[in-house]
Amino acid sequence: IFSCVNLLDINEKILIIFTFISTIEVYLQQYMDECYKEGVFMKDFDTNAKPGNEEDEEMMVELDLDDGSHVVCAVITILECRKKDYIVLLPLDENGENNDGEVWFYRYYEDENDTNAEPVLEYIEDDEEYEMVAEAFDEYLDNEEFDELMDES
Repeated sequence: IFSCVNLLDINEKILIIFTFISTIEVYLQQYMDECYKEGVFMKDFDTNAKPGNEEDEEMMVELDLDDGSHVVCAVITILECRKKDYIVLLPLDENGENNDGEVWFYRYYEDENDTNAEPVLEYIEDDEEYEMVAEAFDEYLDNEEFDELMDES
């Protein structure tokens, strides 16, 4: 009799776990559907690039700032939010490092008719638009962290 009660308890626990997972899946699907409606999507560069490859060099940009100075930035990702592209840049010092963790967001355009044309970066002046991009970038970082954890296991 005791073994049947223990088995029943285990089955109940498994049922509770499956119910919990199903609930999470429903909420996740609702969230993804809402993101789709809002136009929030993400496009990443190749994350398999190895240090020293030519691909890494392509993921660097040099910006001319308003004060006439230049800064080299690493391209973190390009996010698509509400059917617009945004680039996330990590400004680097003269040693190729970023010690403060600051990133810059710009609206990003490419000329689809001219593949040789330089991409265009525009300041994001609207606070609401900037917050939308910042939230999408936070989500991107969460996904990267999750992927990293999954790779370690």
